Amino acid sequence: MLTCMIVAQRLQGKKVRFVTGTDEHGEKIAEAAKARGMQPQEHCDSVVEEYKSLWTQVCICLTALQML
Repeated sequence: MLTCMIVAQRLQGKKVRFVTGTDEHGEKIAEAAKARGMQPQEHCDSVVEEYKSLWTQVCICLTALQML
């Protein structure tokens, strides 16, 4: 669905930027990290790697990546 929306916007000549992130400070993240025996930052880092793998599989490429 997201890919279709991106393509539709690009066909209309619009610049498209897909922005995502993780929040290692939330309670749900803390609980999930604890259940996995990890610190929240470690948990979020592993989730990001899973997202990157998925993006490759569905042909979403990173054209610009800014780490803050």
